[in-house]
Amino acid sequence: MFQVQKQFKIISIYLFSFLGLLFITHDYYIMAMNNGHISQNNGHDNN
Repeated sequence: MFQVQKQFKIISIYLFSFLGLLFITHDYYIMAMNNGHISQNNGHDNN
């Protein structure tokens, strides 16, 4: 039981860090594209 909790803790830490990096890079990509062009955010034009 302790081994399963330890593995779950490690997996949740990796998943949380991966999602955090994904959101950071996605926000940076949207800000970089937001200069008059159509961004990749669902095809909407963010002016």
